[in-house]
Amino acid sequence: MQMPPRRCVGCGALVTGRCATCRRQRPTPSAQGYNSRAWRSFRLLQLSLHPFCAECLRAGVRTVANTVDHIEPVTGSTDPHFLDYAAVQSLCASCHSSKTATEDSTFANRGGCRTR
Repeated sequence: MQMPPRRCVGCGALVTGRCATCRRQRPTPSAQGYNSRAWRSFRLLQLSLHPFCAECLRAGVRTVANTVDHIEPVTGSTDPHFLDYAAVQSLCASCHSSKTATEDSTFANRGGCRTR
């Protein structure tokens, strides 16, 4: 299965695997720090402090959150905002998928559907 496009950590280009520009491989979630003990503890505390999806709450709906999302993208576990509670929000899977698709996909970065 091919991974969805993401921004290359090295040069910022949209890539699905190895970046042709800087020859860097897209890091796995584990390599980015999302499998670390620190992240798992951080995630559990965030979800216990903010158990409902922030996006759904803005729409007046209470949906249980299961994902901790960085509001602004981080470069990995060495980024100062990686474990910063002010830089994250709790989201449900649906809202997180929508946000990720909007921000990280080639479709979103083209400016939307060209057939309209």
